[in-house]
Amino acid sequence: MSEDECPWLSQISRLLIEKSLLIDDLGLLNGKIGISIYFFQLYRKTANNQYKQVAEKLVEDVYDRIASSNRIIDFENGLAGIAWGIEYLVQFGFIEADTDEALSDLDDKIFQYLIDHQSLSLGLRNGILGYGFYCISRLKGEKVNQFTSRKYLLLRLLMHLVDQLYKIVEEKTEALREPITFSITWDLPWLLYFLSELHRLNIYNKKVQIILSQLELIVKSTYPIKDTHKLFLLLSIERLIQQTSAKNWGQHLKVLQLSINCDKIPYEFSDKNVTPIHGYAGFGSLLKLLSVNNHGHGKLSSILFNKINNSTLWQEIKEKKDFSSKDLGILQGLSGIAYSTLILSKTG
Repeated sequence: MSEDECPWLSQISRLLIEKSLLIDDLGLLNGKIGISIYFFQLYRKTANNQYKQVAEKLVEDVYDRIASSNRIIDFENGLAGIAWGIEYLVQFGFIEADTDEALSDLDDKIFQYLIDHQSLSLGLRNGILGYGFYCISRLKGEKVNQFTSRKYLLLRLLMHLVDQLYKIVEEKTEALREPITFSITWDLPWLLYFLSELHRLNIYNKKVQIILSQLELIVKSTYPIKDTHKLFLLLSIERLIQQTSAKNWGQHLKVLQLSINCDKIPYEFSDKNVTPIHGYAGFGSLLKLLSVNNHGHGKLSSILFNKINNSTLWQEIKEKKDFSSKDLGILQGLSGIAYSTLILSKTG
């Protein structure tokens, strides 16, 4: 990606180099391990060794401090997200490590916490879905034909989480309802994505099918108000149908397809509403992550890229002096906006 295509990206990267090494948060969504993912991706796009060096330093800081710090466990700021981030970096070839060895202490702490806590919320940030994606990422890092004690524990932990998930879906939790404003952390689409991943990996398929049967009526009665949420839900159903036998969900898929006006989507966000969690950047990332088929999303991705690039937010950032870890993080901050811009760009 050239600076002409995205003139503020080098400015943001310089600011992240200056500030990110100083923050205390080690976590995935608001801290150092998430910011390292951005810098590794930027290095892969640009071949600029400075970005690689910063990314490696961030990971080194996490390794050095994780053993001695009394950390929370969740996916957003804690051990589950850090373990997911390290596994991601290894699987995509950014760093080399035996994750069974490197993450064994983290795994043990996460396992013990989840066994001790029999009543978790559903959410991605600090609930079942976040822990579930951590388990799936670790299983993907395991040798396919080798059954280890670590793999056995991960599978048992997933069963424990799926049992809790069953109870939550049975109670038809409020968390499944459409948020008032666009949110990349809306539970219902991520729940469908999680179940499709379990099914693809052939993990507890019978229980997955039972949960999908419970979810069918909930999903078919969900008709989001916002076009952003309609498309978010549509993309998750598409992926579910691709990975499972949920073919009878196709009619609701068609209803959503016919009702979405992609031209209206950019106008559901204000000019400064750029952040991944509630803005252009997050919605653009969803298009890239969840799309099974291309429903004209190339045009929409280009529009979102231009909206981010031309936001008046950048002038405010030039004048800003104090930055918190959330201001810099991958969920609510600059590294997340920049990462989304990388994948939305024509050369992304």
